[in-house]
Amino acid sequence: MKRTVVGLAVAIALIAAYIGGMKMSWFTNNVAQTGEGIEPLRLDVTPDRAVEKIVATIKTMERWKVEKVEGNIVHATRTTRLFGFIDDITLTVEGEGDGSGSLIHARSASRLGVGDFGQNERNIRELWGEVAK
Repeated sequence: MKRTVVGLAVAIALIAAYIGGMKMSWFTNNVAQTGEGIEPLRLDVTPDRAVEKIVATIKTMERWKVEKVEGNIVHATRTTRLFGFIDDITLTVEGEGDGSGSLIHARSASRLGVGDFGQNERNIRELWGEVAK
């Protein structure tokens, strides 16, 4: 029974992806990062202020947690709603050469599994949306 349900769920996901024109890398990839279809986030603040903003934002987000901050690198986790899987998110903040702002690069990786069904990319996009507010 369990095998049938899992098989049916995979078939439905594949059909939905085909109909929606979604790229299929989510089926075999459990990592997403800036530079691979996701642009770094630019903020008009210094790197120190950008780190403060990221940390403050993550603290307000449901199922997100700041694990540690090391200089301009923020380590966070996000727990999925349904199964409680943990994704590791690493954010690296760098100053722009002219001192006018900061670029934030991100990497989100699932701890378990082979495919993430696009969750890691959604993690980064969700964070970008909240930080940019």
